[in-house]
Amino acid sequence: MSELSPTERLRKAWRARQVTWLASGLIVCVLVWAVFAQLDQVVVAQGQMIPTRTVQKIQSLEGGILKSMLVEEGQMVEAGQPLLELDDTRFRASVEEAGQSIRGLEAAQARLQAELASVAIDNGDVLVSPVPMAEPATPSPGWESERAALAGRLASLQGRLFQADRRVEQQRQIQQEAQRNLRTQQQSLALQRQDLQALESAVNDGVLPISEFRQAKRDQVALKGEVDRASLQIAQYGAALQQAIAERRSIAAEFRAESQAELIEVETRLAQAQEKQPALQDQLTRTTMVAPLRGIVKNIAFRSLGGVIRPGEAIMEIVPVEDALIAEARVSPKDIAWVKAGLDTQVKFSAYDFTSHGGMPGQVEYVSADVLRDEEDNPYYRVKVALQGLSQPDQPIMPGMQVTIDIMTGKRTVMSYWLKPLLRARQTAMREP
Repeated sequence: MSELSPTERLRKAWRARQVTWLASGLIVCVLVWAVFAQLDQVVVAQGQMIPTRTVQKIQSLEGGILKSMLVEEGQMVEAGQPLLELDDTRFRASVEEAGQSIRGLEAAQARLQAELASVAIDNGDVLVSPVPMAEPATPSPGWESERAALAGRLASLQGRLFQADRRVEQQRQIQQEAQRNLRTQQQSLALQRQDLQALESAVNDGVLPISEFRQAKRDQVALKGEVDRASLQIAQYGAALQQAIAERRSIAAEFRAESQAELIEVETRLAQAQEKQPALQDQLTRTTMVAPLRGIVKNIAFRSLGGVIRPGEAIMEIVPVEDALIAEARVSPKDIAWVKAGLDTQVKFSAYDFTSHGGMPGQVEYVSADVLRDEEDNPYYRVKVALQGLSQPDQPIMPGMQVTIDIMTGKRTVMSYWLKPLLRARQTAMREP
């Protein structure tokens, strides 16, 4: 084998040095790039799209028997659209019973008000002037019976007042007769006094014996006693007349007091019944359950007509479709230290290929204050991300879509990534397990 010439050896050495310098320069460039180049530090979380308003559970406050199911699973419903009907027999009966009770109490109230307006006591005098009952908004048999009761009670009152009037008139006639007799006796007594004076003069003149004078004196004393007794009787008859008049007033006052007390009781019961009626009507209305918002029906739990639904039991769910959607994800406790509200995110939808369609930018809106646990007792933090882009017509975003969320927690150099295993090894080296 021939030896290389000095020129060839020099050229070969130069090429070797060039390769060495090139490799060294490349290494230096890579190191410089690694020191200054920054990459996003990302926390990856899995989740799904949910409405800003929670899924609406359709529940019955009172429960009942399923009469008809008006929607199907997956059906789009509008706000206020009937979803199902419960048997309303007992609620309708309660509403009708309450309505009848209210109408009856209103009729009794009108009758009692008419009674009070028909009877008045003015300066001790009783005035009875029948006032008709007010006309009802809705005629009912109860009003006719109350009208009959009003007529009967006023007729009974007028009959009692008529008897009282007769007693008053009788007492007045007795008093007037006694007053006439008293005036007659007083006149007789005055004449007797004159006759007694004449007899006394005749006895003094000796014309008549004193025995006649004494007899006339005894007659005068007897008549005076009758006059005194008549005066006393007139006072007694006057008291009896006032008592008869007072009894007449008391009949009317007692009638008004009874009507007033009954009116207060009726108005109290009427107010209570009217207060309960809206609740009963609301119970009847709720037997037809309607959609609280526009959305999609899911998770129908009852389909058998005649099935019993317990109070508060979930019957179905309505997923809102017009609300803005947000991404809800679960972050592991080991990654939560750097996650906070306001961080930018990249949301990737599993339904669309990321390499073809890309993701959608977002921002962290909420991080749960404490750790939560899933069905398998694994700890996690709940994070909610608001999307900052609009869905495309050919790429609709729907509730329930699975997403992968990259949460940008900061920037790190490439060198720090390379050195991280070495630093971790250094911290754990020379330790016994």
